[in-house]
Amino acid sequence: MLAKDVDAGRSTTSSTTGVPYIPTDVIVKKVAPLIFLPPEHIRELVQCFDHEGKGGLSEAQWSRFCEEHHKRFTSLGQYEIDFERFQYYGEFSATEEPSSAARVVQGVVRFLEGFAAGGIAGAVSKTVIAPADKVKIIFQVDSQRRFSLYNACKLGMATVRKHGIAGLWIGNGATMIRVVPYAAVTFVTFDYYREGFQYLLIADRTSTSKNEGTMVIIRFLSGSLSGATATACTYPLDLMRARLAVHNFDKGVIPSYCRAYRSLVADHGWRSLYSGLVPTVIGIMPYAGCSFAVFETLKSYIVRWRELSSEKSISVHERIVAGGFAGLVAQSATYPLDIVRRRMQVTPGRYRGVFHALRVIYKEEGFLQGWYKGLSMNWIKGPIAVSTVFTVNDIVKRRMREYDEEVVKYSRRGNLVSLPEGLVCGMMAACVAQTCTAALLQLKILFQVCLGRLYSRTTGRHGPLSNGLLCWRGVAAHGGDVTMMRVISYGALTYSLFDICQTASERLLFSLTPTPATNFVAGAVATAAATALLYPIAHVGARAVKHTTPRHFHSHYWLLHDIAKAQSPRSFREWSTFAAMGVGPVGGVGFATYEFLKEHCHCTSFGHRLFAGVLASFVGHVTTYFINVGRRRGQVEQLTSSGVVDAKSVCLKPGFYASFRRCMPRRWPVSATTFGISLAVNDMCRDLVIQERKEILHDIFFTR
Repeated sequence: MLAKDVDAGRSTTSSTTGVPYIPTDVIVKKVAPLIFLPPEHIRELVQCFDHEGKGGLSEAQWSRFCEEHHKRFTSLGQYEIDFERFQYYGEFSATEEPSSAARVVQGVVRFLEGFAAGGIAGAVSKTVIAPADKVKIIFQVDSQRRFSLYNACKLGMATVRKHGIAGLWIGNGATMIRVVPYAAVTFVTFDYYREGFQYLLIADRTSTSKNEGTMVIIRFLSGSLSGATATACTYPLDLMRARLAVHNFDKGVIPSYCRAYRSLVADHGWRSLYSGLVPTVIGIMPYAGCSFAVFETLKSYIVRWRELSSEKSISVHERIVAGGFAGLVAQSATYPLDIVRRRMQVTPGRYRGVFHALRVIYKEEGFLQGWYKGLSMNWIKGPIAVSTVFTVNDIVKRRMREYDEEVVKYSRRGNLVSLPEGLVCGMMAACVAQTCTAALLQLKILFQVCLGRLYSRTTGRHGPLSNGLLCWRGVAAHGGDVTMMRVISYGALTYSLFDICQTASERLLFSLTPTPATNFVAGAVATAAATALLYPIAHVGARAVKHTTPRHFHSHYWLLHDIAKAQSPRSFREWSTFAAMGVGPVGGVGFATYEFLKEHCHCTSFGHRLFAGVLASFVGHVTTYFINVGRRRGQVEQLTSSGVVDAKSVCLKPGFYASFRRCMPRRWPVSATTFGISLAVNDMCRDLVIQERKEILHDIFFTR
């Protein structure tokens, strides 16, 4: 059946809307452990709601089933995620079941969505409580400080006076490096552990009360193992974060993450990266277990007490209260182990083990000022952190599920050209555009990087040529081969990555169709990624235009080799961030404006698309031209100097701001013209590919 026939069939009746359903066998298998009823009776209950006789329940029918029978079950609402996971089992108009490859793709997508939701939740939570967390860690690791709320506030004010208000968030970037993967792994693995324990521990049919107790144990075990898994994966990052926070305040120095890593390995060896791992795991397992068990159990109670259809109906403030209570219980129960963990991280080698550390801390500092030092602050920040991370994770997951439900109702568009075809079209577009504007583009780069030469029309026509700067190969040919090599590769990568990034950005921004926002994100990511991958070739192109290449070199490969040998391969990446910052906004604005003009102005001919592409590129280049000038000058300064070149030194050099006034002949940005031509040519090539494909299919099916 052709795609257009399927779409047409979906709109004929209400039973062929493409809405997914759960097969009856899956529902019986998942619900059976929750109720003391034989599977045959459960199947009869489910079939009462299957009015169309399709062999399963849609989400609306599943919700009605939960509303009428939730009192029979321990927690029907907890299986709403199973509906989302099995939503691709079938559609009303489906003619065949999805292949194993499609199931794998769906599983990967679900995993990535859960990973992203957990990472976002962890980042938001840690950013909110970063000031309190920083002060708490300083008191934990310094045995000479006596904790009280007054001293904590005094320490926070001293940090603000010394470093400013941003000083309370010093080291938060390093914290994000650990927290994002930690929270992501924790929430993703929790679902898998819970399903595994449910399969192992609820195989027999028991009473409702006993089943509820088993579910609490399962939640605790699943949370404990998920916390241990995430801790083992990210422990060196947590160790760096603790040491970084202490160094920031005590020594007045802000060491980099890599510097702290190198100093720790040099002083204490590789094993020090996992110093304190055992008490950390011992401490995090009951903490994570208590957090998940209390939060998930409270949610199941809320569903029953308020007679809700599922956990999806729980309000935000109820989730916050449940998360806050879970954090309060978990923090109070496991706080002494957190003290031991921090001490063993900052002073490795002092303690022989967990119990030895507990004994020494109790002997030297006492019970309240030793084991529970700073707990009152944790009673403030702990519930806030836990409630924030659980609530944000649930909200993000729910938004993703709602988006998935909306996506199923629409016919998703696919790429009209394949990846190899997209690469060829991008190469053709870049080649044509570069050939049309090669001479003026080289002249533009020359005036960007030549220091102290103000541009004028006379200088543009005669000055550089008469001074011999371009007499080796001429304006059009000087460095042209390496430039053409870079541009063709850049065009192929950019336009191919744009198709991939456009689909990803639509899912990221929860958009069912392309919008200016999704096109901007896709264009910025595609151009920045292509620039980063091809940045070494851009170095050589800038140096060739500057005329700093050897007069008798034979290969650009050997020029790359010599530069890497003299300045190390990392020298090619020192300005890659600045380059991506300059090129990314240009590509984002260019693609978004071009697609907007093409859609709203109905640009179908090549001339109209060329005008739209040039106009869109002009807007992008004008708004970011100063970044492009700094990027080009940074490349040349890095290649022609032996020292380290940073953005500040380039910006303060004489002639930098005067270079903003340098423009192209007749004051027209040639890069904008090149980009605009490539946009139009790329669309023309894709139209030709699609047309040829249609003609081939027509010849196959309708000719003999």
